Amino acid sequence: AICYLLGGPLADKVPSHLLIHIANIGCSLLAIAICAIPGYPTMRIIYLLLGVVGVVFTAGSWMKVLVRLGTRDQEGRIFGYYYMLIGVVSIVTGFISSAVIAATSPVTGLRVMMALYIAMCIASSLILHFGDKENRKTIGDKSSTFSLKMIPKLLTNPMMICLLITGMGLTMCTEATSYVQPLLNTHFLVPTAVIAFIVTFANQGMRVVCAPFAGYITDKMHTATIAVQIAYLFFMGGLVLLLFSPWGPSTAFIPVIVILLFRGAYGIAQPSRNSMISESRIPRVARGTAVGIFSAVMIIPDTFMYI
Repeated sequence: AICYLLGGPLADKVPSHLLIHIANIGCSLLAIAICAIPGYPTMRIIYLLLGVVGVVFTAGSWMKVLVRLGTRDQEGRIFGYYYMLIGVVSIVTGFISSAVIAATSPVTGLRVMMALYIAMCIASSLILHFGDKENRKTIGDKSSTFSLKMIPKLLTNPMMICLLITGMGLTMCTEATSYVQPLLNTHFLVPTAVIAFIVTFANQGMRVVCAPFAGYITDKMHTATIAVQIAYLFFMGGLVLLLFSPWGPSTAFIPVIVILLFRGAYGIAQPSRNSMISESRIPRVARGTAVGIFSAVMIIPDTFMYI
């Protein structure tokens, strides 16, 4: 949460492309360190640094870059395709790493995963450098108009408060999955290998399907409200199905459907909640800060997940 709160204003003060390049370089060096410096204590420090670098320098930067790719009426689809791409890349890299681990060893699989990670960092920097030339000329001037004095106004903005409450509710869609997943094994006796396949497909496959759908609905209706309502219907449908259906090995399909509904809700929520920021008419020069505050508040439910 602290990193999000720091990264938001930073994205409004510093050119977005510069922050993303710094994040890509930093994350690539840390990925190399993971392969070169073994040991659990060292790994903990490196993973902490990965979180700090990845969040602080990209919390609002990527969102500001994405909104420059089209008009306000195209933002829903832009965010939808963005999250769909994340899902596709996650599926492909996960499949490659799993295949390497099965054929060699976990250490080799980790190194392959880090190599793919570094390749993606390099690719994103190159795409940003050569594909965003026109905007790089003016983005510094736009960012310089941001002032920290805008933060209190954002926090007291009724639309921002509404966004924060909605965001926390949407985050519960993915948190609920963490509670349902163990039930597959303990109460429905589903094998661990099958659970891993189901959860992997649900996490990324539903994002690939639902994110562009949410983007299309948002742009078609000229509001993210409809997509958010659909996400909540998915979530509530999963809750009702889980609470009022019989539990047992013969009904193992029930928690599977529930997980798909929960992850589908989150797949719809991800692009929709970003579109809501633009829809709320928050000043564009403060968009990075709004994303940072929004993201920090959304992870509050994580605090209570293991209680």
